[in-house]
Amino acid sequence: MATIFDTTNLTLNPKEVNDLSAAIVDKGFITPAIEKLHRIQQGVQMKEQILMIGQMGLTGIGQSGCGRDSSGATVPMSEKFWEPANFGDRLINCVPEMNALWKAYFGKIKSYEDLYNMQGSELGKLLLVLLEEAIAKAVLRITWFGDKDIAASGAAASGLITADNVKFFDVIDGLWKQIYTGVTSSAISKADLQITADASLQSVYDAADERLRSDPTAVFMVTRSVFDKYKAELRAASKSFELETTTEGLRSIKWDGIEVINMENIWNSNMKMFEADSADNGAFLPDRIVFSTSDALPIGTLNQSDLTTLKSWYDMKDEVNYTDWGFTIDAKIVDEKMISVAYGTMPTA
Repeated sequence: MATIFDTTNLTLNPKEVNDLSAAIVDKGFITPAIEKLHRIQQGVQMKEQILMIGQMGLTGIGQSGCGRDSSGATVPMSEKFWEPANFGDRLINCVPEMNALWKAYFGKIKSYEDLYNMQGSELGKLLLVLLEEAIAKAVLRITWFGDKDIAASGAAASGLITADNVKFFDVIDGLWKQIYTGVTSSAISKADLQITADASLQSVYDAADERLRSDPTAVFMVTRSVFDKYKAELRAASKSFELETTTEGLRSIKWDGIEVINMENIWNSNMKMFEADSADNGAFLPDRIVFSTSDALPIGTLNQSDLTTLKSWYDMKDEVNYTDWGFTIDAKIVDEKMISVAYGTMPTA
């Protein structure tokens, strides 16, 4: 069987915590609302077409004589396809395999059934709270860092530090992999990082399509290193600025009126699982900037409510507690013109 709550590092004696409400839960990152960064596309099926309708070409030419001459203006169209994958987990907890001296749970036992069934208990409720936050992190992890070809790092290749973590990333090809592919094909604009964060943001902005620059919903998303460097530059120049923490738990600052979002809770926390010191450590790319909109970076799923739905039950036959979650997921850059990036290592003076 299995147990979710690992008490091996606790000193179980007659005076440990007797009530879970008195315990200090390890503080996870404040989970940003997915909708802040991504439009959620519901009803997505395998190989469902994503139709992109471009802007009409130049129209309007000089006319002479009767009738009208045609310029031949057309509207270009292109397509992509959703490829959602099944994504989820099952957590199994066999209560008798937990240390019976742990009074925070076992001190509350009132009946023989409670020795096996944790449904509705404080421990069961705590599990659901922790799992909801973990699922939101999982969605953002796979959205940005998913890679069907991901592998552990080797002697000459950057990759995951721990091979066992491959299964947490190889579900879909996420946005970063799509960005690298788009830059290689010149479909996505990539600017060079500059010595200062301010100049780097300017470089990414200048490289962007005019439609992206004029979109009022466009934001910069940056790694902590770029965010902190820009903040330090403003202080050094004695420029006034205001740090904001949104209701979604994202810290931001303004650059020329455009929101600059610190993505460390999403990017940096996942980048820590990648090798930075291999022979190919240039692939680690510690300094990153993405200029885009939530509409350009949608997450596709069959039903949005699936992202926040949990199933928890007690199996009387096996006397085991189960908690399931799952949904279909994919992420797409639907319009390469609506994204501009820079990544690598910022040069020093």
